[in-house]
Amino acid sequence: MRKSALSVFVFGIYLCLTGIVLILAPNVLLGLFGLPETGEVWIRVVGVLALIIGFYYIQSQNGLDRFFPADALHPI
Repeated sequence: MRKSALSVFVFGIYLCLTGIVLILAPNVLLGLFGLPETGEVWIRVVGVLALIIGFYYIQSQNGLDRFFPADALHPI
């Protein structure tokens, strides 16, 4: 696995974990950053978006060559 592919894969896992926390327990994550607790739905919507983007990043390992344009210019 190339360095750029590994970086995107790890960031995808990070986004998925962050999305799951924002969906299931958003106030825990908000408390870590000193933000007030919320009962609104917007934070869960952000969690769903993070989860979707994270899955996209993880799935990019399966033949999505256009996802890594800089890697195509300088193959290792």
